[in-house]
Amino acid sequence: MRVWSIVFVLNGLFIVPKPGMESRAPPSRTACAIPESLRTLLKNGLQGYWMDLVYALKNLCSPVDLPALPDLTSLVCAELGKAVYSSAMKHLEAEMAASTRLYLLHDRREPLAKEAPKKITVVFRHYLGLITNAKHRKALTRLLVSQHPLAVERMRYKSRYHRATVARDDRLCRFGCNATETVEHALFFCEADPGLGDLRAKFVAAMQHLEPRICSVSPWNATNILKSIIFWRDTVCRVAKFAYRVFGIFDTVPMVWPEARAE
Repeated sequence: MRVWSIVFVLNGLFIVPKPGMESRAPPSRTACAIPESLRTLLKNGLQGYWMDLVYALKNLCSPVDLPALPDLTSLVCAELGKAVYSSAMKHLEAEMAASTRLYLLHDRREPLAKEAPKKITVVFRHYLGLITNAKHRKALTRLLVSQHPLAVERMRYKSRYHRATVARDDRLCRFGCNATETVEHALFFCEADPGLGDLRAKFVAAMQHLEPRICSVSPWNATNILKSIIFWRDTVCRVAKFAYRVFGIFDTVPMVWPEARAE
């Protein structure tokens, strides 16, 4: 949030022209946009928005230097905004890469309509427009950011009735499988519930001509195959619907916490 606050302050203190209009903005307009009170504070070395801005810019993930007040022009402010945005993207990329919960987003490339797929940190993702069913779209989003109802995530947190931290290997499938209840397990491997098996069989039958590897999923390639079928425009809608229905089946049965199994 610090980065966007900086952008807001920049836009509020300075008149930054629209792209392509920089050369038409007289240099004096920037100076005129700075309140006289701010000038007085800066001149006397007192605290104010300017000092806060300097501090915030220096403490970004990729620090940005703020030019001296006399050197500020509309063009300089525009470039400063770009530098802040670039720093924000680097910070976001670093946070995503460091998060084990966002593993499905690691090294993700965005499939583009008229260009080769490429890595884009912030963009309106293809599935948001392709998946017209809001429930399916939400299910896929929950899957991607690990906000789903499966034990591997739900048991990550302590609750009112479960104070102890549960090790990942102990977050077992609620249907009695001796396996960790992960996304891959729920979508591809769990066979304890008959309805889940039938649903998966229909999903595989509908997908095999689009992604032949779906017929030979194993614990060693499950994550890569899942990333692949989420990536392609031809398959992402089917994956979203499948995830929604699988999550629904798991939601009908309460999780089994380690202390309950011990009893």
